Formats: sequence, structure tokens, C-alpha cells
Amino acid sequence: SEGKPSQGGIARVFSYLRSEKSKDHEALIINGGDSMNRGSPSYSDKFQCQEWSWYNGLCDAMALGNHEFDYGFKVFEECRKKIKYPIVNATLVGISNRKPFFNIKGKPYLILKRKGLRIGLFAVSGSDFPTLISKQNMPENTEFQDPILATRLVVEALRKENVNAIIKIGHNSYNEDIALAKAVPGIHLILGTHSHIKENLALIPGTQTWMASPYQFLSYVSHLELRFRDGGISGITGDLVRMDSTLPEAADIKKRVDANEQLLRADPLFSARFKKIGSIDYNISNSSHYSIESELGNWTMDILRAKAKAHIAVSTASSFRSEIQKGDLTTENVLESLPFQNQTVVLEMKGHEIRFLFEMSLKKRGTDSFLQFSGVKVVAKNTSIKQIQILKEPTEPELGYTPILDGETYSVAMTNYLADVAIDYRSVLGAIKDRDNKNFTVNQAVIDALSSTAPARPRLDGRIRFEE
Repeated sequence: SEGKPSQGGIARVFSYLRSEKSKDHEALIINGGDSMNRGSPSYSDKFQCQEWSWYNGLCDAMALGNHEFDYGFKVFEECRKKIKYPIVNATLVGISNRKPFFNIKGKPYLILKRKGLRIGLFAVSGSDFPTLISKQNMPENTEFQDPILATRLVVEALRKENVNAIIKIGHNSYNEDIALAKAVPGIHLILGTHSHIKENLALIPGTQTWMASPYQFLSYVSHLELRFRDGGISGITGDLVRMDSTLPEAADIKKRVDANEQLLRADPLFSARFKKIGSIDYNISNSSHYSIESELGNWTMDILRAKAKAHIAVSTASSFRSEIQKGDLTTENVLESLPFQNQTVVLEMKGHEIRFLFEMSLKKRGTDSFLQFSGVKVVAKNTSIKQIQILKEPTEPELGYTPILDGETYSVAMTNYLADVAIDYRSVLGAIKDRDNKNFTVNQAVIDALSSTAPARPRLDGRIRFEE
């Protein structure tokens, strides 16, 4: 994680959480959700929610993430039966009765009593959940209601319950969390999860709501302290704690994980993923991919653009999870960095539509919705494009670049997630009818490239440049 060895891991996190709980047995321990992911890592496909029950007696609540239904509702319900802490979500409701599917004693929120105080916890789903989760994997006759509406109802109810603090524990995008805090006053703390952003505790501008987000891969834990005076919050302090080699691992959890890893690698369904497919003599960094070009983004998009024979290839920064380290590579290594099984589509787009695409990316700078790309050169200032050029010929990049013309048509390769799901992009991309659905995923394109020959060494070439 973050290009550093021996960081994260559930055994280390358990050791830390147990230690903190021993110091203060009334400490709240919250899980932000998304502890499974179909397709990658292989560990998830084989063991699914096995570790959920490990948290019994330690975790107070878990937010529903978009990946909790990855293996279908039947598997989800079997998982839920094994845990003693509640899964919290206020947006999944019955289509006919509008009652929340998840409830604790008939209510879509949780109130925990600590040190004579009443702490209200709730979670809502991002507006992208209806497109991220297959309808066939959801409970029958349910749908996701508007997260702002659900939040207003919950916050109003919690106020009537005379709670001393209101905490949202997931599971929206970073931008939606900020919008939610501005739209619904009264939330004291938001624990960010969905966007995988690393952000220390900070006050959301224009609100009285604090937010912290602990990145991904259990690389960090948000350790926060709420202070009260006369029954109200007087301050929130804390920071992200790095789960690295300076912290011990819980021996019992490590023993379970190591045994599972051996079972995984011996399983014929997964063993091929751990065989060598190629090698590289350089690291491929994923640094700063939320705000500027990255080696992994450039390298992957160059491979995708060439395979799709398109003018441009684009993908949201959310597609890229971790750097690829030099040495022999396996399919599993690639999927650790590029985990999502999103199909490639090629859209025929007008020049003005491509401008919209990159202008939206600039507005998303600093989030996982920022674009990594190949085939264009962009000069920008703040959120405005000053200059944009495109390859003259998709299959002959050596011919160089030429200015994009608004009325001309160009081929643009991307994931079907970007085309059909990604918030704000889909309103334009989803309406483009001239599209070619390719029979390969982005990660498969990389696996194929590594299997045939070592792709060109990645480099930062200034494909996006920001003016002061």
C-alpha cells in the first residue's frame, strides 16, 4: 500500500483495535463496509465474509458498502447471521412500504450509550449504488432512496431521540459526503469510506461537520476523540494512524490468514492466478493519481488505447488501487492493482463531448473521479482547459498530436463503469449511442500485454500540465 511494504493487513489492525479497546472499553469501533470484492483479491472469492465474525465482541457497527452484495443476497444473509453487530443503512427501502430494510429495533439508525452519553450512528448509500449493485443481488422488492432525503429523516429522528452526537459512518463518495454535510446541518462527524481517500480530520468548509477518511487496504485507522461539555460536543480531535510494521500483528488472526493463504494457493480454482505471467524491472507508481498523471495510469491507459485502437483511453482514478512492484508478476499482482472486472467500451465522441469529459475531470481533481488517460495532451488552469490536443492517428502515435476540433468524431476507449455508472460523467456518456462493446476488461488487457512481452517502461510525460 502506498508503495510501502508491510502496511495494512487485518492481523495488524486487530492488534491495534484490541489494544485501544483494552485502554478504554467504551471506545467505539466502527467498520465502514466493503470488506469483500468479487473478482479480486482471490482471497475474497474463496473466503468471502469469513472475517466478519472475527469482529464479534470488538466491532460496534458496520456500514453497508456497495460490495457487500457482490456474491448475492443469499450469501449476504448467511454472512449476516454470523455476526453480533448490526449492519447500518438508511437508504435501502421496500418499494411498496418504503420501510428501511436495515433496522435496529425498528429504526434505521443505532444509538449507543457511552460514558453517560447517547451517540447516534447512521449510514446511507451513495447515489451510485443502484448502478454499482446488480438488481438480482439485492433483496427482493427493495430500492435505494435518495441519500439526502434519508439523511434528513434520520438526523431529525436522532435529534428527537436527544442524542449527544450524530455520526455518519458511510458509504458515500467524498464529494457526496461534503454535499450531504452542507445540505443537512446537525451531523457532527462523517467517517469517509467509499472514495478510498486519505484525509486527516478536517472541518468541512461552510459547515459544523468534521470528516476523516482512512484510505484503503486497512492502511490506516481513523482514531478520533469526541469531547463534550454540558451534553454537547465541544471539540473533535484525532488523526489517521498508519498500520505499518512498527505495530505488532495479532498472532491468532495472522495464523488464520496464513492458513487461508495456503488453502487459497492450493485450490485449483485459484492456483493459476499465482503463476508467473511476465516480469518487469521497474516499479510502477500510483502516486498522486487523484490529481495529476501517474505512472500506473499512463502505463495502463497506453496499453488499453493500443489494444482498442482508439484515439483516447480514459478511466477514473478509482480503477487504480496500488502500485505494481518490479520482479516476476502474476495475475493476482495485476488484479491487486486493477481489481475491477469492468468491460471496455469504445465510444465515438465529438470533440466538444471530449472537452466536457476533461472539464469534468478537472472539477473532480483530488478525488477518485479524476481521469487517468492516454492519447491526449491537456493544458489546464484550475478547472478550465486552455489547450487540448489529440493523436493524429490512433495506430501511429509517432505521428504526434493535433488540436481537437469540436465537430470532428474521435474514438474513446473507457470502462463501462465510466460510461454508464460514474456520477456526473454518465449524463453525457450514457447518451452516446455509437459505442462498441469490446470483449475484454482493462485488467485483462494488461495481463495479455505482460504475457506477450514486457510493455514499455512507464513514464510521466506531461500529458496533463497545470498553469499557475
